[in-house]
Amino acid sequence: MIMKRFASLAVVAVVLGLAQSAMAVMVPDVLYRLHNHPDGNLVPPPYGLRLDGLDGNTSHRFTFDFDYDDGSMQSAMYLDFDLGAGTIHIFGDVYGGQDTGSGYGAGTAGWWKVDFTYTTNVTSAADGYNLDDVRVTDEDAANSGTITAQFGSMQSYNLVDKSDGNFSFRFGDDSSAPGHRGFAGISGWGWLTHDGYKDAAGNPVHVTSSDWLFTARPAPVPGAVILGLAGFGLIGLLRRRIA
Repeated sequence: MIMKRFASLAVVAVVLGLAQSAMAVMVPDVLYRLHNHPDGNLVPPPYGLRLDGLDGNTSHRFTFDFDYDDGSMQSAMYLDFDLGAGTIHIFGDVYGGQDTGSGYGAGTAGWWKVDFTYTTNVTSAADGYNLDDVRVTDEDAANSGTITAQFGSMQSYNLVDKSDGNFSFRFGDDSSAPGHRGFAGISGWGWLTHDGYKDAAGNPVHVTSSDWLFTARPAPVPGAVILGLAGFGLIGLLRRRIA
């Protein structure tokens, strides 16, 4: 009887160990194609990036559609995750502008190019249960990039990460629940400060609800191809017909 009990306990231990291992599997270290998150507060229109006050007016909401398709061109946003190097690179072409509730304001709508890299504080999210997520533990000026209009005066804005006190960016499936904000797959979310809005001294000020909020799937196009095109500024060639 005692031997059987020990055997049963051993089986339970193995099962629990396997379950914990399954929960702790890190999100794959690959290139991802990014999409709109279904739980954005301003939907419609849908978006994967929100930068309120980008034109200096904090009452103006700016959103960017990661799945926009006008029949001739399509948004193409990617995330290149390399935990070994400690980097997360978010880049690509996206359509958006000042959010009017059903579309975008005149003079602000068009294609934009995004290029942002987290180079510091990138780690696995070992916080007790979300062991398979990756996070940027704190804001740092080195975690930065740009968003640049591809129309009009080609206005470019600087972006830098912003912490909520716990982290500045997170990427994973938030395994303690059915996914981030109810999405069961992989999501990316975090906060940003842009220089479209500044204080009287000319310093960029974080505007509430300027943040990433997207979903992600492994890219169907080889990463080397996408990264190569991005290096030559040709990512737009892949806008059409890539899932």
